[in-house]
Amino acid sequence: MDAVLANILATRSSHLTNELSNNGGTWCVSIIEKLKSYSSSGTLPWNAVSVDANSLLKFAWEKLHLGYWKDVAMIWRELYSFAAICYAVANAVEGKANDAVRALDMGILMGSPTYLVEIQQLIHLITSTEEFKLSRSKRKREAASTGHTKKQATEDAVILMQVDPKHQIPILESPPSLTTFFREYMVKQRPVIIRGFVSQWPAVAEPSRKWSGLDYLRAVAGFRLVPVEVGSKYTEREWSQTLMPLEEFIDTFISKLQAPSKVEWIDQPGYVAQTTLFDQIPQLAKDIVVPDYTVLKHPSHLGGDSDDHQDESVKINAWFGPAGTVSPIHHDPYDNLFCQVVGSKYVRLYDSCLQQEMYPYSREESVLDNTSQVDLDTYLTSKDETALQPFPLFRSAGYQEAVVQEGDMLYIPPRWWHFVKSLSTSFSVSFWWGSS
Repeated sequence: MDAVLANILATRSSHLTNELSNNGGTWCVSIIEKLKSYSSSGTLPWNAVSVDANSLLKFAWEKLHLGYWKDVAMIWRELYSFAAICYAVANAVEGKANDAVRALDMGILMGSPTYLVEIQQLIHLITSTEEFKLSRSKRKREAASTGHTKKQATEDAVILMQVDPKHQIPILESPPSLTTFFREYMVKQRPVIIRGFVSQWPAVAEPSRKWSGLDYLRAVAGFRLVPVEVGSKYTEREWSQTLMPLEEFIDTFISKLQAPSKVEWIDQPGYVAQTTLFDQIPQLAKDIVVPDYTVLKHPSHLGGDSDDHQDESVKINAWFGPAGTVSPIHHDPYDNLFCQVVGSKYVRLYDSCLQQEMYPYSREESVLDNTSQVDLDTYLTSKDETALQPFPLFRSAGYQEAVVQEGDMLYIPPRWWHFVKSLSTSFSVSFWWGSS
């Protein structure tokens, strides 16, 4: 681990100090130079490294929270990852492995993707030690004694939703060729469900059905820090975000084997939503397969970017939570392959042309300008007509709907409005690609 830190200090610090000097981070430059001097001396004072790195983390944290995330300068994310690595190595050397892994997870979640390889390398080194394995074994024994390993991934209440056949999203029983998918669905902007498309993924395939129980997720990722949304939906005033180990999320919001750590979370759903979990945990990434359809691009005459400007990367997000989690009506700027790995979800879609009918939040008043003000969940749950009264045009908006079942893949065209609700404990994976 000393070598990893020495390499980071040698190869990354010059770029960092130059950028920091140009962005009002002169104080940080002096700390980084001090860390470099420790390394060049040959004997690293780990307590001092930890203290200095923590100072950089706090400084970067403040910069990350000065405005909207999209407006944060990349240098502060880079500084956060750099400092997280320094802090983690110091703590790992001093026997504080859990603190080290937590810091590195924060480096992934809040930092720059340019440090991902080094962070993953360090996490692997730390979690491969006998000391760390023994501490995890001890925790598993303690969990077993209190019943925390009981499997109940789909044993919670199941919500029933009726789908009107007139509005059913088209279903294919076998995958179309790339040419057919492009011509009939991407070009024509037509949603479609491909039944059983992901049923051969290691996460889903019989006989193990790895992700169907909670034990596997606990073992592979239970100690890893994940972002959690708490509240019925992100448009509600009471909605909040927090960070916690995945096993705490499972125990609190899915298995319900422990009470929430905050009073205000009682009776509130929790949701690990739109998180880059597979960047954090490569072992989970091995259980899924990026669909071949993601190589396809929209021609520029359909409104997509030209081939030279389309985003070549595939953004992979995880969605994990109990029955009842809701994503309000919103749209995303990407082609979306939404894969249902565990459980089922109700999905309703509205054409991208129905902007006026969706009553989106004003861009001048809210960052949620891609989200509808219509509370469809309340209407569907209670059939309370008053929920739709402020939105008369919404009533006449045409829509498609479906229950996306375990093993299914749904294609959602770019900027199509969609509402999603978990009908049971659910784990979904979305693949975004194309225009942004």
